[in-house]
Amino acid sequence: MTESIRPLVSVVVPVYNTKPDDLRSCFASLSQAKDARLEIIAVDDGSRAETAHLLDDIAAECSNTVHVIHKTNGGQSSARNRGIAEARGEYIEFVDSDDYVDWDAQQRVLETLTSHKPDILQINVVGMTEAGVYFWPPKHGDGEYREIDKREIMTECAAMWAQLVKRELFETSGIVLCEGIHIGEDFASILSLATVARSAAVLDVDLYYFIDHDSSITHIPHPQMLLDITHAMDFVLEHVGDDLEKYHNEIEYQAIKQVRYAGVVRALDWEGIHSKVIPQLIEYMETHFPSWQRNPYYCQEAANQLKYRLLIGGHYRLYILLHQGLHALRNSGGIRSVLLN
Repeated sequence: MTESIRPLVSVVVPVYNTKPDDLRSCFASLSQAKDARLEIIAVDDGSRAETAHLLDDIAAECSNTVHVIHKTNGGQSSARNRGIAEARGEYIEFVDSDDYVDWDAQQRVLETLTSHKPDILQINVVGMTEAGVYFWPPKHGDGEYREIDKREIMTECAAMWAQLVKRELFETSGIVLCEGIHIGEDFASILSLATVARSAAVLDVDLYYFIDHDSSITHIPHPQMLLDITHAMDFVLEHVGDDLEKYHNEIEYQAIKQVRYAGVVRALDWEGIHSKVIPQLIEYMETHFPSWQRNPYYCQEAANQLKYRLLIGGHYRLYILLHQGLHALRNSGGIRSVLLN
């Protein structure tokens, strides 16, 4: 296939036993009109036969090109890596099969990437519960394109679907998405990619609609996965190599948020105040980032927040009471779970 007719964006969609209505909604959002600038790569990660067959049927009906790959189960990052390997587009976009995109915003993204060529393009994410209650409301942005310091992405990154990445970045860096863990693989992957990116930008459009499903792995206790977040951080440290000193503050701040804060929150939620994992998370931080409490991002943005002060101070019972109150408000749309704030 010649370069001239290659798609601009390859949308990689991992699929694993997705509910039929969610699967249809996801692909419908990507195929509201035929657009040669777009290709969809659906990677069936060892789903049940009924899901695999439905995916084939949906793909055959889509107005845009859909390449379906069936593989044995290897996890979400494994499916994404397979999709990246098959992609022909200049950019990679990630969409989970139980979420969806806004087609008008998708068009703005395609138009923007035709005229601008950042290594990483960040977009707005709208988040809602299964009941349709917003916890990350639409921003209704004006579509402004703005170049940013990539350090902004490094301190904020958490999910692969919050940005599009130039495919060349994977090829030149040799980075593959973090596999083998279930918690933290997204932030570890995008943080590693951001360290080697030459440019970054943000487009003020509400492209991605994230649905927080009750069946998500983050809501069902899996104590054996609690230390996955440290393995994710190890992945980052391994891949940044000599750049650790250059980006130390940004990487350390992510460690504070992901290991020292969210990791402890998850351990409290799944195992309670006597969790044996909490001391291990604390020890990890003290070993790898002994001066973390002086981190400039932490001191400026988080140190005075009540939730951080309670956790860092070991006031776990008080934190749990606060968390329970926030959780009650969350379902009414008043506030988002602290784990995703």
